[in-house]
Amino acid sequence: MIDIAKPKILMVDDTPANIDVLRHILGHEGFEISVSMRGEAALALIKKTGRT
Repeated sequence: MIDIAKPKILMVDDTPANIDVLRHILGHEGFEISVSMRGEAALALIKKTGRT
């Protein structure tokens, strides 16, 4: 059995309404979504998870 991971998206936006809309749309398409409202926090998350 092949285990296929969900595609991952890091969404960076400081407008909660934009995050809500995109999370809803992309979540229904099967993406795993991480959210950051600040660029610095997004970069720290990338470093922490080891993803580029």
